[in-house]
Amino acid sequence: MNWPTTALSAEEAAFRVFVEQLILSFQPLQVIWFGSRVWGAPTEWSDFDLLVVFPEVVSPIGKAIEIVQTLQLELPVDLVIRTSADVQRLVAAGDPFLGRICSHGLVLHG
Repeated sequence: MNWPTTALSAEEAAFRVFVEQLILSFQPLQVIWFGSRVWGAPTEWSDFDLLVVFPEVVSPIGKAIEIVQTLQLELPVDLVIRTSADVQRLVAAGDPFLGRICSHGLVLHG
């Protein structure tokens, strides 16, 4: 995993454990951490933003709920669930949201 080399806060350490459990339990193709906590402008209200990429997903919202319930998440995390085909298609089409995540996010897995 490609974690920051700086010391982690207690909340960031709990987030790291969550990501490790997510990878072991759900085996995504890729996990990218993005947003204010990565890009250097977090506030006290900042959550942890993750793009989680799977080969196939029937319902992105359903998959996010399954992950949160299975791992008993107690952190403020925003999960963006996409298939690898969706990410490739949307980035190629110039989607600014996924484009920024893929170009400036921190790849934690994959």
